[in-house]
Amino acid sequence: MFVFFYAKKSNFIQKTNTFAGLGIEKRQYCSLSISYFLLHTYIYHTSYIQYIILMRLLFATIFLSICQLAEAQSVQLQNPSFEGVPHESSTPPKWQACGYFSTPDILPGLWGVSLAPSNGKSFVGLTARDDNSFEAMGQQLTQPLKANECYSMSIDLARSDAYASYNKPIRLRIWGGNSACERLQLLAVSPTISSSSWHKYTLYFFPKKDYRFVIFEANYANGAKVAYRGNILLDNASAITPCLRADVLDADDNRQKKYF
Repeated sequence: MFVFFYAKKSNFIQKTNTFAGLGIEKRQYCSLSISYFLLHTYIYHTSYIQYIILMRLLFATIFLSICQLAEAQSVQLQNPSFEGVPHESSTPPKWQACGYFSTPDILPGLWGVSLAPSNGKSFVGLTARDDNSFEAMGQQLTQPLKANECYSMSIDLARSDAYASYNKPIRLRIWGGNSACERLQLLAVSPTISSSSWHKYTLYFFPKKDYRFVIFEANYANGAKVAYRGNILLDNASAITPCLRADVLDADDNRQKKYF
């Protein structure tokens, strides 16, 4: 600030005659210089204050985001890659059959399913039947999903063109509950899976209550009016991790809603 004022003063000394010729006295010019200096100082400090306020708001937002993520911790699935010895009517270790009159299969190598796993040495197949029954499996979580938190997880999904004629596209539904095979809230739904190669899908959860169990369930395509035979293959599920609601649509407008 001192340098700015000194420059103005020097400028005044060098141009005394010019200002005198214009009829402007030294005192008037000093007044103009000081006024300009004060205005410049006011603008500078106003911008600085605004900058400080914006930075504080930014850090507050980051801090609140970190706190929100800290409240909800990652939930690790047990045997998330569905490893096990391939066998019909069998669930992978750490998983329990939750279907009606039918049990999942550990693949490949059965029912004409030859697709290689996307991770590890095996994966699981779930089928839907033409009698309105479908296969499902679940497990108890290492720690509960917390109410009103946002979670996300990824999973590799595919479909087999064979599977003993149970080969039409279906979809995956994920339920939350508080006892084995209990279905209290439908947490997420995948799109209908028609591809015979693996693709990774990200699903988002918005639990309304605390849940200690999850169920992975086969289900017919959205809008299906008649039951039919289909299959869905699952592999390489991730941990269920906290997410920020700002990163996804609100629960009432969940981007997965179109699949329900």
